[in-house]
Parts: sequence; C-alpha cells; structure tokens
Amino acid sequence: MGFAVLMKVFSCVSLIGLFALMTSCGGGGGGGGSPTTTSNITLAVTPALGGVSAGVNVAAFDSQTGAQLGVATTTIVDGLGTANIPLPASYKGIAVIKVNGCSTCSYLDERTMQPASFGEADSLLAVLPSVSSSQDRSVGVSALTSMAAAKLGVTPTNFYGSSFSPPVTQITATSLNAAVSTVLDVFGISSNDSSNVDLMFSKPVVYGVNSKAEDKLSGTGSSLNIGVLLTALAKSTPVGTPLIKQSSSLSQVLYQSFQDPSVNVKTNIASGNLISDFSSKLNEVKQKNLDASSSLDTSLIAKVEQASKTISSSSSSSSSSSGSGSGSGSGSGSGTSGNSSSQITPSLIATVANSNISAGLSTQIQVVYKSNDGTSSVVPTSSLTYTSSNLKVLTVTKSGLVNAMGPGQASIVINYQDKNVSVDITVPNGVYPNGFSGQAYN
Repeated sequence: MGFAVLMKVFSCVSLIGLFALMTSCGGGGGGGGSPTTTSNITLAVTPALGGVSAGVNVAAFDSQTGAQLGVATTTIVDGLGTANIPLPASYKGIAVIKVNGCSTCSYLDERTMQPASFGEADSLLAVLPSVSSSQDRSVGVSALTSMAAAKLGVTPTNFYGSSFSPPVTQITATSLNAAVSTVLDVFGISSNDSSNVDLMFSKPVVYGVNSKAEDKLSGTGSSLNIGVLLTALAKSTPVGTPLIKQSSSLSQVLYQSFQDPSVNVKTNIASGNLISDFSSKLNEVKQKNLDASSSLDTSLIAKVEQASKTISSSSSSSSSSSGSGSGSGSGSGSGTSGNSSSQITPSLIATVANSNISAGLSTQIQVVYKSNDGTSSVVPTSSLTYTSSNLKVLTVTKSGLVNAMGPGQASIVINYQDKNVSVDITVPNGVYPNGFSGQAYN
C-alpha cells in the first residue's frame, strides 16, 4: 500500500513509492494534452487495501483535460492484483488514477485475513506527479493516496463512466506537494523522512488476496516501511466497518479540508472514530516484521506511533462535530445524554464527514450504537436503513453514502432496530465543481 513525497533529493530513477512530491523528475504542474506519438510505456498499478483480486478496473486520466490516458484490469502478479496500463510516452503531465471494483472483485481484509467484497461502487484514487519517462513504472494506490487526492478536490464524484471532470482548482506540482505533506503529517512523517518512505510511487508490500496467514511482509526500504504503516491502518479500522469504507471516510475528512482549509484534519479523524487502537496495531505489525535481517526503519515507525495518539480513538469516544444527530426510541433518552448515575439510555449517534456539500459531491454517514453499559460500537451499514427527506436535495445509498443533488437543506433519517437518528445536510446555491449548476440530476 503506498504514498510519498518526492523531494528534490530524489532521483528520477527512484519514482517508486507511495506518495511523491515531485519537483526534480522533470514534471511541472502542467497538464499534458493529447499525446502526439503512439509510443507507450507501462504503468503497473497495484491497488492496495490488502491485495486485490483479478478483474479490478484501473484507469489513468489527464489531470487538466480529463482525457483518459489508458485503462486496464488487474491480473495476479506475484500474488497481488496488478493492472498494466499503457501510457503515451509523450505525456508529461500529472496523472489521476482511479481504481474500481466489480461484482466479483475482492480485496484481503487484513483484520481477518479473509477476502472482502470490492464492489462496483467502491474505489481508490491517486494523483501522480509527472509520469513522463521512457521507462516502465510500478506504483501503488491506497487509502492514503485517496486521502491526498481528496485534499486536491478529486473524489469519486469527479468521474462519470470513462470520463474525468477535473476539479475547478487546477492541480499543480505545488498543490500536489502540499496535499501529500498534509497526509504525511497526519501520520507524523515530515518531509525530512520522505526519502525513507517514498509514499506515492512504490509498489506496496501487502498480503495478497488469497493469503491465509500473516507471515513477514516481503519487502525492503520504503516499500516495507509503508507496508507496515498501511497494514496497521487496515487492522485499526473499527469493527463492523469495511476497509474500503474507512478509506472513503478518511478521504471525506481531507475533502472537507480542501473545501475549508481551516479544518483540523487530525482532530476530525480522531473525533470521527475512524481509526481505533492504531498504536497497538502498529506495534503488533512492527514486531512481526522486525528481525536481524529487516530493513524496517524503526525510528520512522516510532514517529508514526507517537502521532497515532492524536488520531486514534477508543471505541467509547463520542461523535464528531458537523452533522451529528440525537437518537430516540424505547426509553426516550436523547442521543448522547447519560441521565442517571449508573443507567445509560441506549442511543444512536450519527456523524457525517461534511454537513455542507456542493451539488454533485457526496459524503459518508457513520452510525455508532451506545448501549446501556456505556460501551459504543460502529453499526454496520448492512444493519441500517436510510431515508432522505427531500430527494431533490439529497439521495442516499444502502451503504450510507449521501449524494448532493441540488440546492436546499434536507435530512437523512437512519433507522436501527427500534431507534432513529438523523443528520441535516445543506447543499448551497451557486456554481459547483464538475459543471453542476445546482439543479437536480439523475
């Protein structure tokens, strides 16, 4: 799984990493336009939650024009699903990568070491620095690259079939560098550490979709460092939340930061209960991959472990700020109140990553059930039903993904057993990203 910052100390040859802040490898921030030659290079893309199966769709797009540069589906290479995308060798711009599941696709859930569904509506994203080169490349796309993409205004709603609608704010080398730095900082990694992590472009070290046991991760250098980080992140996904949904929720926080730079990303990740017991999971994965022959950078992992204390929450923490609602049902207690000394009324707490979204965009709802003994747990989306109060303003999927359709305010009501909770979301008037004018669309 991977993401990295390419600093000037990187050579053009080392464009294998996870998140990269490009400057010295020949890529400015410009777009690329249409290629003028039929000569191609191969971009080998390895999607990573855990490893994915064959059949996952991967496409590359020009970040400025939205033109599709190449497309492929994954096949199993060395145990990992990898898509070999042919790219025009003449293309010199920043590229956007979208990974989409399918009805029969899966990824490895590293909490259970069992395959999990990677459906058609599920996706991972990445924004890559200049890919112009005469050499083939291997890259990784993960939850972390999706976070950086969201910080640049790139979300699944920018894509329609085989087309990509670039965000209204142009993606440049400078903005890409800043987005990657923001994500790195969440995990305690500074630009001084980037040569050890190579977070944007290296082929991820993860367990393949058919792995049955957790052996030592097979990798060295930055690929191993980031593999340990991302494996721990997967393991710290709250119980009942699919890994792909955690990726979506983390990206929503970064997209909220894109819309409002004053948003505190770390605080919102922690208050949203998106990561649980990260420090202990990181230590667990570190110990499994630490021996005399290991090249794991323990000082770097120690920094990540320290940072984890600011973003990881326990299962008993309460909801986040915007979009929270109070539940009602048997016992008449409101969502977050605990009235008597020892008796707590069971309740639902709903949070939404962004309660003010433009038409054409989306946001994810998460629901937590607080029992009468005070413990809290995330409710699986499969156990919930969602209803919109105004379909011209908001629609909602079975998995709790809210889509903004047109201007106005509406509520999403969530039902679980005998309890209901709601969140209010506003879609403002105006001109929106992706060319929407605020009118309802299908």
